[in-house]
Amino acid sequence: MTAAGLVDVAVVGAGVIGSSIAHHLQIQQTTTIAFDSIEPARRAHHSASANSGGIIRAVHSRPEETMLTIASSRAYRHIDATLGGAVSYTEAGFAFITDHSHRRAVLDRIALMRSLDYPAELLDAMQLGRRWPEISWRTNDIALFEPASGSIDVSGALTAFQHSLIAHGGEVTPETVTGFAPAADGHWVVTTDDENEYHATTVVIAAGPHTTELLRTTRHHELPATPTRLGVVEIASEHSRGGIPHGLSFIDDITGGYAISRPEITYLGANGRVSPTDSQSTLTDGEQDAIRDTVNIRLPALHAAPTAGTRVGTDATTSDGRPLIEQLEPNLFVCSGFSGGGAKIAPEIGRLTAQWVLTGARPELLSRYAHSQDDAHATPVFSYL
Repeated sequence: MTAAGLVDVAVVGAGVIGSSIAHHLQIQQTTTIAFDSIEPARRAHHSASANSGGIIRAVHSRPEETMLTIASSRAYRHIDATLGGAVSYTEAGFAFITDHSHRRAVLDRIALMRSLDYPAELLDAMQLGRRWPEISWRTNDIALFEPASGSIDVSGALTAFQHSLIAHGGEVTPETVTGFAPAADGHWVVTTDDENEYHATTVVIAAGPHTTELLRTTRHHELPATPTRLGVVEIASEHSRGGIPHGLSFIDDITGGYAISRPEITYLGANGRVSPTDSQSTLTDGEQDAIRDTVNIRLPALHAAPTAGTRVGTDATTSDGRPLIEQLEPNLFVCSGFSGGGAKIAPEIGRLTAQWVLTGARPELLSRYAHSQDDAHATPVFSYL
C-alpha cells in the first residue's frame, strides 16, 4: 500500500457536485484532492453527471432551491463567458407548464424570482400559442416562463470545475474510495481500490448513489437516500426541428413530461416512466415508448422522429428530492441525494459547502436542509408547486 501526503480536504466523488466543491475549496488555497467514485468501465453508463440533460430552472416548491438555482445560473453564464462556452449555456428560456388551479402559486414564484432580479412572467394559453405554436396547448394552460434559464452541458461544467481545481494546484484521481477512518492524529485515512492511502484533515462524501453504502459500511451512518436509475430519450436536432422551439426547455407539471432542446440533441423525459431499480444501462423499448407518448402530448410533431439513443444514469434520491447536506462527524461532511437535480445548483452548492468546511459555520441557506436522520421525507419527489 502506498501512502500519499496530507491534504486539507479529500472530496469523495468527482461528479458535478463533488467537482464544484473541490474547485471552490482549491481556489481558496485549500489543498484538495477529488476521487472519482465510479469504476472507469462503468463511468459512462452510471454517472448521473455524465447522463444529465442539464435543465436549468428557478421555479421550485422551496425558496432556497430558487435562490440556489439563480445564483448557479449566473455562475454558469460567467463560466461560459470566461472559458469560451465551456458549459454551453443555452439561454433560450424555460417554461413551467401547469393550469389555472395553480395560478396563485405561480404568481408567488414569479414574485420571488423578480425580488432576486431574475426575470419571470406568467403566460396564458393564448399567449403561449402565439409564442410557441409548435407546442400543443390546452385552454386551461398557464406557464411560468424564465427567459434567462435554459440548459447546460453538464459534462462541460464538470470538466470546467476539474480543470480549475487542477490549475490551482488541486488533484483529480480516477481511484475509487473503498474506505476511510479517523487516525490517531485526528486526520482521516482514505483508502482506494488501488491500495493507496491518503491522509486528509477533512473528508467530504459527494459520491452520488454510492454515498449511502460507503457511509454505512465505513462509519455506520444510515442515510435516507436510495440509488435510483434515471433516463432520457435522445432525438437528433435535425429530426426535432419544427417539433420543439429551438433551445427551449420545459416541464409539463400536468403530464410529468419534460423536454430539453440543445444545439445538437433534444432530450425527452417523463417522471415515473423509468424503472428506478433496473440495472440496464439503456432504456428499454417500453420505457422509451412511455416517455415519448407522454412528451408527444405537447410535441406531436416529434411523434415520427427517430430515437437517436438514450441516456441512463444512477443518482442518490430522497423521497422529497431534498438533498442531504450534513456534518456527520467532526471534519466529515456529506453532500448527496440531489435526486437527479444537482447540476442546476452545483456552483452555489459547491461554494456554500466549501464555505462551511473552511469556516466551521453552516451557511444559513444550507441550514434549511437540516433534518434528523430519521426524517420521514413524506413529500413526493416531483412536487414543483
